[in-house]
Amino acid sequence: MENALKALIMAAEIIITCIVVAFGFYAAGTAKANAAAGNEAATKMTRRLEENSLLVYDGAVLSGSELLNLLRYELNRMKSGNGTVAFFEVTVRHRNTLTTVEDYAKLSAKDSTEYVSPTAAFKGEAVYRQGTLAGLRFTPATQ
Repeated sequence: MENALKALIMAAEIIITCIVVAFGFYAAGTAKANAAAGNEAATKMTRRLEENSLLVYDGAVLSGSELLNLLRYELNRMKSGNGTVAFFEVTVRHRNTLTTVEDYAKLSAKDSTEYVSPTAAFKGEAVYRQGTLAGLRFTPATQ
């Protein structure tokens, strides 16, 4: 009888240990899922804040010098991997899609046919793809 009681107590200890370990794995899995969801939400919020810093140019009229300063800054951010959008489009005589700092050179070189005059006026427009800000388009502003 004494051996049977010891066996039952040992079996109960094993079952309780298994339940505690299973609960631990469940809690760890839930914590991992919650952390991933929190991380995704933080990434989305950061992206939205970065987009908002560029949305001020949607519908705004910029001078050529303001436009060139914006492009230089944002294209350098894109080069370093910290860019907010995938491209910028600037129409001087032709539409120019800018994705690199090297593309900027054709707009800032005075001997270029696509030179952006510092006194010219450009109107900004946000370009969305699948609900996300993909780029900014700048066209000559009509006075």
